[in-house]
Amino acid sequence: MQNTSKNNFTNTFDTKLRRLLRKFGRNTLVIFITLISISISIILTIIATLNIDGVTLKQSLPIAITVPSLVAPFISWAIIGLLIKLEDMEREMRQLATYDALTTLLTRQAFYHDAQNWLNLTKREQHNIAVIMIDIDNFKHINDTYGHHTGDKVLNKIGLFLKECTREIDIAGRLGGEEFAILFWNISEKDSITRTEAIRLAIEKLQIHVNEIKIPVTISIGISFCTKDTSCNLHHILKKADIALYRAKNTGRNRVILYDKSMKTL
Repeated sequence: MQNTSKNNFTNTFDTKLRRLLRKFGRNTLVIFITLISISISIILTIIATLNIDGVTLKQSLPIAITVPSLVAPFISWAIIGLLIKLEDMEREMRQLATYDALTTLLTRQAFYHDAQNWLNLTKREQHNIAVIMIDIDNFKHINDTYGHHTGDKVLNKIGLFLKECTREIDIAGRLGGEEFAILFWNISEKDSITRTEAIRLAIEKLQIHVNEIKIPVTISIGISFCTKDTSCNLHHILKKADIALYRAKNTGRNRVILYDKSMKTL
């Protein structure tokens, strides 16, 4: 399965408030805030008694302790609750921005974000990467023939399969429509072709049924490979994989094509 712990796009989910709540709990935080409020109130009262004539510490100290003791717990509890609700809303929005609801894969934006970070890491640690672009063959025909509900079912099943077949060090995303992408990190060119061909064959064998009718599904795949000895730009490596993908579709579909320098145009 994909390792979300390495997904830099979602690391901001873990806020300071969440970490404090996990470590101490809401009740402990309320008590802590109340004690701080009481301490501040006592300090301010002492300063006031030293600078205001007719005000004694003996008279003021009970009030300085009682008022924050009664007020601070309710206010701090309410504020923490409000912050939790706001963070839950933000968390949900980030979740929607990060993961495609239909396939559970990364969204286009999140995939590009993490792919760039992985590419930066590749340059530092001297590893090879491969990017594969995947397109479902004749997807419009599936929608037109069996309906968009069936099309969504196909997308969902393929998305779940791609998520299951990627390693923890890989990332997979849905770029839009019926197009997907996977970044294989620290892999040889030979292994990237072998794994990609295995994905193509597995998709071809997927059992997708609608009203007891088996829906035939195949995919075309383009591969772009970047070695540790070359300078790789994310835009260029994606473009090369896209060019290889279109070559696969234009030469019969249901096949894997590795980009080479002879493929200069779509």
